[in-house]
Amino acid sequence: MKILAINSSHRGRSGLTQLILERLLQGASDEGAICETVFLNELTINICKACEHCHKQDTLFQCVYNDDFNLVIDKIKSADIVVYATPIYVFTMSSLLKIFLERLYGTSNISDFKITRSRLFFHHVNKEISSQPFVLLSCCNNLEKLTSKSLLSYFKIYAKFSDAKMVGTLIRRSINLMQGVKNEKILKNFPKVRTVYDSFYKAGQELALFGEISRKTQKMAEQHLINVPFLDFLMKIKFFKYKMVQKAKEMFELNFG
Repeated sequence: MKILAINSSHRGRSGLTQLILERLLQGASDEGAICETVFLNELTINICKACEHCHKQDTLFQCVYNDDFNLVIDKIKSADIVVYATPIYVFTMSSLLKIFLERLYGTSNISDFKITRSRLFFHHVNKEISSQPFVLLSCCNNLEKLTSKSLLSYFKIYAKFSDAKMVGTLIRRSINLMQGVKNEKILKNFPKVRTVYDSFYKAGQELALFGEISRKTQKMAEQHLINVPFLDFLMKIKFFKYKMVQKAKEMFELNFG
């Protein structure tokens, strides 16, 4: 099993995306998987300018750029599973990941029309690239589920049009609190941090052993870190939300001030 992770955080190796991604890959590696991470913030991948050079008959699939895009593509081709890892920026993926995905346009023959397995009208895609099984791993500081809805919807649609299997989704909200695994003060106030951190390790193990992440493990990894019963329900109540705002300010000062 070979797993390629694409970390698209602008903070790269020092970001919180990497904190949970690293835990996932550690679990996979301990079960025998060969894991590699590419950091898009360390590469030069230019924006697709839709010049159509890559779709002309005599230059089909040839891009006008000579950058690091093909380096990542070659790694995807040799992988069994790809992990798209991104923080949520303005309710969607990072610009680094969006730029990379837009460049996949040049790997498809848009004049060769197809019907996907989901019975969608589309064009040819390079199955070695766009149809690889993948995991979506993302994080944000907000605890509202709506924050990640657009991102999750994007990758579900991507999977349908590309005939790719989404073998796991891990959306970690309140990501700042995950620093608790290295901060005893946070860990004391939010003991679920350790359980969640270990759930990412288990998710990696499942990827290596079974090729997908179970719903149970996903649920464990995505659980609220704040120990309040029925939190999702209570978050719909206006009065409770105002209380949460005040409490959040107090806890931020206590743990990060």
